[in-house]
Amino acid sequence: MADTKGKDISYYARSIFNMARAGGDLEKAEKDFADLVKLVEENLELKKFLQDPTITIQKRLDSTLKILKDVKDQSVIGTISILAIFDKLDEIEDIYEEFKALVSDLKKKVYVEVLSAVDLDDATLGGIKQAVDKRTELDVRIKNIKDPSVVGGIIIKIGDRVIDLSLKGKLDDLKRRLKSIELRGEEFGPTN
Repeated sequence: MADTKGKDISYYARSIFNMARAGGDLEKAEKDFADLVKLVEENLELKKFLQDPTITIQKRLDSTLKILKDVKDQSVIGTISILAIFDKLDEIEDIYEEFKALVSDLKKKVYVEVLSAVDLDDATLGGIKQAVDKRTELDVRIKNIKDPSVVGGIIIKIGDRVIDLSLKGKLDDLKRRLKSIELRGEEFGPTN
């Protein structure tokens, strides 16, 4: 029975998490969900009312929506509605803790794009993933993007940071360095 309860909590937490992600502002939804948990836990009359088995689901839902009339976040309204309809408000704290764990796991994931002229094999992508995982101490998700403009090597994009390990990138860097030396009036090459 306890295993079923754990599965239910996980199911509802994941559903709420997916709604919040679809809403586009996961951090706001997390804060609003925390406020909702606090509201339900601190207002004993509300909690008692929402958990009263003699009250019909429709009446429970109508009353819940009246209480939340000033709440603008649709994910919070959806959350409380789901929990009220399925009579899960007594598990709201456990569902919220599971929800927070899902948010935390998502925040630890880093999405990395690896641009290359050809498709890279799994071993190469695995090596890149392992190196980035180790440096960032996060859980990296690698996506290989075939880009014919990449000449010799790869370009790694981590968020807004770009690591250019392509031949073209190295040549461009050398060109910038040589230009910098020229601008300072230094000569490059052998002197007699």
